Amino acid sequence: QVTLPKTAPPVKAPAAAAPAPAAQPAVTAAGPGVTGAPKKYTGKLISLDFQNADIHNILRLIGEVSGKNVVVSDKVVGRVTLKLKDVPWDQALDIVLASQKLDVVEVGNVLRIDTQETIRAEREQVVKAIEEAEERAKKAPLEQKVFTPKYAAVSVMKTELEKLKGPRGKITVIGNDIYIIDEPQILSQMEEVFQKNDKAAKQVLIESRIIEATTSFRKTLGINWGGNVMGRFGGQGELFNFYGAYPGAFTSPPSGTAGVGVRTAGPFGGRGSLGVNLVDPV
Repeated sequence: QVTLPKTAPPVKAPAAAAPAPAAQPAVTAAGPGVTGAPKKYTGKLISLDFQNADIHNILRLIGEVSGKNVVVSDKVVGRVTLKLKDVPWDQALDIVLASQKLDVVEVGNVLRIDTQETIRAEREQVVKAIEEAEERAKKAPLEQKVFTPKYAAVSVMKTELEKLKGPRGKITVIGNDIYIIDEPQILSQMEEVFQKNDKAAKQVLIESRIIEATTSFRKTLGINWGGNVMGRFGGQGELFNFYGAYPGAFTSPPSGTAGVGVRTAGPFGGRGSLGVNLVDPV
């Protein structure tokens, strides 16, 4: 728990402060690389009134108002006298840091505070490392790879691969082949994209069968039976009659109709006839 100097009045609670104005006046931000660049502050309003106060105490108060974690280097030393009323906490932080030649690096929810020289040197190292990596990439040998789509259209696949092409890369289409010259790591990424997109589309198989038959073929299916009946004792009369047969006459079933045809036995031992026709009904 930090003990503030007796000369320092208590800090006003941010909750009691009025809402921050929509547009804060442009203030030059402290730190290398941003000199002269206007910066808009959007933090909660805070009022500070300190006389010859330890800078660590002020930084801790600002950290509590901001809701962020604060890490202060052991190189940070000094005492501050200031009076601020209703200013955003991030603007108050920049003012305090600039007065002591300090700078801040924000990473996520953490504010790391160190001297300007230290942070400037760190930034220069990062920029130098990026430039060296880009220079090595420019000098790296290029490789060639041929992609031949089996399912996807060549134009569609070329469009997808061009999204990954490097600054030194080149893509050429010859027939159904896609020739690519680029860095090895980029070609590996293109290979993954190619395998992901060059797949057969899902299809639904529908089968059907057609059976043909003719009416004449159906009519030929059937059986014809026939026989004779010998009259006994010469009696006259019908043996049986399905189609209006009369004694001594022969009546056959109509053409194409299933049934029985009969010739009844005549008088004095006349012969009769029997015919059976079984056909497939139409």
